[in-house]
Amino acid sequence: MINFKLETDADGIALVTWDMPGRSMNVLDGNVLAELSDIIEKTTADAAVKGVVITSGKDAFCAGADLNVLQKLSDAYAKTLKAKGEEAAPAGSATTAAAAIIAIHVLLRIRESS
Repeated sequence: MINFKLETDADGIALVTWDMPGRSMNVLDGNVLAELSDIIEKTTADAAVKGVVITSGKDAFCAGADLNVLQKLSDAYAKTLKAKGEEAAPAGSATTAAAAIIAIHVLLRIRESS
């Protein structure tokens, strides 16, 4: 992992420290999402892990998301809705931003279950 450090203590608490190298703030991007997915897989598969705490190695936790990533997630969410016979909200709306965040969770869950 490049952006995260994962340590589990004797009590089964996994500490995940997010600290993107070379950046003043952490930002959600494709690599971060992939690494988070890997962390979810590792910690859920480990029976010794009782809980997970995510913290930042920076002054702030996260500056936000890479807008290109949000657009791709929004497009993926719209495609999923269309396949189900539903329609996504118009681009640029607050609903589309919320849908992108939901899509992050959906994609992580899909990856977790496959």
